[in-house]
Amino acid sequence: MNTFPEVRACYPLTIVMDEFADRVSDAVREDKQDEFVRRAFEFIEELALTRDLALQNLIIVCFIEAASWGKLGVKHLFGPATRELIAAADPRMIDPLLRDAS
Repeated sequence: MNTFPEVRACYPLTIVMDEFADRVSDAVREDKQDEFVRRAFEFIEELALTRDLALQNLIIVCFIEAASWGKLGVKHLFGPATRELIAAADPRMIDPLLRDAS
């Protein structure tokens, strides 16, 4: 880990974001598309708007790629900045139904 300080710096965030994505996707699957789900997608949009490359990569790898958001029927909840990240991400790693959101 000392060889890659940038990995060490982001590693705890990847765990948190992965758990967050799981919680959000579970809420959607359980049909609990309430205030929590709406706020979760707003939070992701806020992070995307920072234009911070590390945060953008975190969103792509640990949130966008973490669930089949298009299949879950929530692609409309992604904001414009997040849709830009979806468009820029590796299409092999993104839910094909989500690609239409960009």
